Amino acid sequence: MPTTTTIAVVPPPPPAPAPTTSPPGTTTSRRPLHIEDDPTAAPVPSIQESTEEKRRWGLAMLVMVLAAGAAAARAARRR
Repeated sequence: MPTTTTIAVVPPPPPAPAPTTSPPGTTTSRRPLHIEDDPTAAPVPSIQESTEEKRRWGLAMLVMVLAAGAAAARAARRR
């Protein structure tokens, strides 16, 4: 039994459009973005202050986890 193969014919892609110049009539100019560096606006905390804040958050999370565990145990005993 002979097999036939079908070959798809693909047309060539259309030619690329010619590059155009900038559009006429653009008289507005873009001003550059100006960002001021103000070192007094956001002082960087010292390492000691950062460590103390992390410890406070850690302690707060520990208390919340213990309280949630105690509440769950109490709810389990009531059933």
